[in-house]
Amino acid sequence: MKHLHRVSLCITVLGLMMIGFAPAAFAQQAKLIQENQALDQQWLEAFNRSDLDGVMKHYWNSPNLVTIFPDGKVNKGWNETRQALQQFFDQIEWHRLEFTDGGHWVSGKDVYGWGIGTHTIKWKNGPETKVSLHSTDVRQKIGGKWVYVRDHVGAVPPDTSPRPTDSLYKRLGGYDALAAVTDDFLGRLLGDPQLKKFFGGVSTNSAQRIRQLVVDQLCAATGGPCFYIGRDMKASHAGLGISESDWDRAVAHLVDTLNKFMVPEREKSEVLAALSGLKKDIVEK
Repeated sequence: MKHLHRVSLCITVLGLMMIGFAPAAFAQQAKLIQENQALDQQWLEAFNRSDLDGVMKHYWNSPNLVTIFPDGKVNKGWNETRQALQQFFDQIEWHRLEFTDGGHWVSGKDVYGWGIGTHTIKWKNGPETKVSLHSTDVRQKIGGKWVYVRDHVGAVPPDTSPRPTDSLYKRLGGYDALAAVTDDFLGRLLGDPQLKKFFGGVSTNSAQRIRQLVVDQLCAATGGPCFYIGRDMKASHAGLGISESDWDRAVAHLVDTLNKFMVPEREKSEVLAALSGLKKDIVEK
């Protein structure tokens, strides 16, 4: 994720940081992510054992399941996915899939996952090969159990280098990327002992609605297909009593988020410079 440097984006992320997110909402999201991280590990261990049944129990047993594997074939349904995996396992002597990076985020009833890794394969009557992989997947809780409803693994990472003619929305990675930035930054604020006092007294439903407004404003401000209907920064923060110290801690958390998403130094500096004009609408004492 690169080039996070428009003023409108900065205003949204920092300006809506203290408008009442309930701790319970973030705790629930963290719980869902932890559950899916554990399932990821179970899937990976079964896959590396070539345990077909162990792998397939993680997929939605439905004709609506969609999987795409590195050969580019689109498998529609549980049966086609099983057949594709069985064919792969039959062609190899051994293999090892390892992920070097990855993450999750929650959106509504879905848990999204992404990963980057390598797959080393020793083929029967063939050479040993090693390929780089990127993966994206979506899980839903169906029948009381988390299952993949979509899974896409590609052998060649896509070219994500930003182009000067692309909208900022596209260069940042689109809607899901902006949602990930929002969740990471707000999660840091919520976990700060000094700032968490600004996040109480809101129901889980209201917190989810506010979070969605933040994402929608980010989307609209960066040229995406969204429309923001929330309040301006002054109205959102009036009466909260945000101090200079509170501001400084929030900016420090924003820097940590930008670093996590590997925003280049030049663009990061532009973000922080643009934020200086917001203090008059947010800081009250």
